Amino acid sequence: MGSEKGAAKARKIREKQVKAKIQAAIGIHLLYGKKPTVRSVAEEAQISTATAAKYLREINTKP
Repeated sequence: MGSEKGAAKARKIREKQVKAKIQAAIGIHLLYGKKPTVRSVAEEAQISTATAAKYLREINTKP
């Protein structure tokens, strides 16, 4: 496996992990009746606000 393929594989794994963190953070917010904002989700998932905004936008635009 070349470094390009390895990097692509690692990026996919990282993306799945971040999405799982965001889904868990959203679940916690809904459990406590809070609105899941970008900042609060980022804090709960321990990721940057830019990353949280990117994936929240992606989650909200899916049908």
